[in-house]
Amino acid sequence: MECVTGKVQQGDTTIADDLEVWLAKSGDGETDWNGSFELPPGAHVDTGGTYSLALEDGRAGSITITNVGADDAQPHQVGFRGASALS
Repeated sequence: MECVTGKVQQGDTTIADDLEVWLAKSGDGETDWNGSFELPPGAHVDTGGTYSLALEDGRAGSITITNVGADDAQPHQVGFRGASALS
């Protein structure tokens, strides 16, 4: 698993930036990657929603949110899977 800095967007709106994003390759296909990040207080994503992930190293791709931590603690842990190639 690799840790990179990035941001999550929906359209032109930045949901959260300067995130530590954990990425893992889960197979040989273009969309076979997944990961997680901590959603900062005040930010919101929907389980099943599709968002853009842009990384500081220049890579970008679409993600689908698979789960959002539901406890009262902030920040929430968010899991996602690749919905496009990460390039």
